[in-house]
This record gives sequence, structure tokens and C-alpha cells, in this order.
Amino acid sequence: MAKHEDDHEWVAVTAMLARFIESWNRADGAAYGESYWSDAELVGPSGQVWTGRAAIARMHMDLWDSIFKGSRIGATVRGRRRLGPDVLLVDLDLDLRDAHQLPPGGHADAYGVIRSHLKNILTQRQGTWRILSVLQSIPLLNPGVLASCGQPVYCSLCTLTDPNTFVTPGLTQ
Repeated sequence: MAKHEDDHEWVAVTAMLARFIESWNRADGAAYGESYWSDAELVGPSGQVWTGRAAIARMHMDLWDSIFKGSRIGATVRGRRRLGPDVLLVDLDLDLRDAHQLPPGGHADAYGVIRSHLKNILTQRQGTWRILSVLQSIPLLNPGVLASCGQPVYCSLCTLTDPNTFVTPGLTQ
């Protein structure tokens, strides 16, 4: 693919990502859902899976009605890579501000910002780019340490067995 075609395509992708962010900041579930294909999948930081545009949008509307009411996000593209003619991997660093409370096991920095990473697989169908799959992760503050709420700080790949030891399921120590 020629360089100018890549540039034109990236403009379309960044416009879609801008709509994704703007729809969060307006708490607009219908617009937010339009960022995803109907057969999309989202894996949250805890490992929970939501399948389909409607389920993903509904989960976010529930968040905006509760702990993330009035919250705002910003994102920076950390990296992008073409996986196929109509498939892009786009890594985002995401900052969430103004949350009413932290999600279970979540943490914020000294400024109240919840930081996370989104690994997005975007696909183009009939000239339109949307999200097909998302894997969200939240960096660990300090493995094995309890957060201020008393909940263990953990990642979705690990299980806390005692305050000083993490075991990855399927692996032996």
C-alpha cells in the first residue's frame, strides 16, 4: 500500500478514535456503541468478557450511571501496526478523570487519574473502521500490595494466593 493511502487511512482511524473518546465524555451510549462492530468483544481488566456492540454499550452506560458518572477520558496512541489489509492493532494509553469512585481493585494516581492501556484490533468493512476486539489492562501499583481500599492490587492474569505471592493460573511455581 502506498504511503499516501496509509496516511488517508490513518486519518479515518484517528477520526473514529476521536468519536470514541468524545462519546465517552458525553456519556452517549449509542454513539459509543457505534465505535464497535456488532460482533465485537471487550475483555476488561478483571478478565470479564462482553460480547457484541449492545452488551459493550450497555456496560458503559451502567458505568456512566454509577462510578464513572461525569468522568472524562483522554487517550494517546502508543503504537499501531498493520496485521492485514483491513486489520490494525492500535495500542492506546487511556487516562480517566473525575470518577466518583474507583472500580474494584482499581487505583488512581496522586491526581486522581485512573490510567489504563487498551489493545484494540480495528477492522475495516465496506470502507468503515470500527473496533473488533479490545483488551484492557491497568498497570500494577506494586504487586502483592493492598490498595488503600483494602482490596488486593492485581492483574487479570494473576490470582492472589497470599499477600506476597502471585500465581499465574496454569503455571507452577
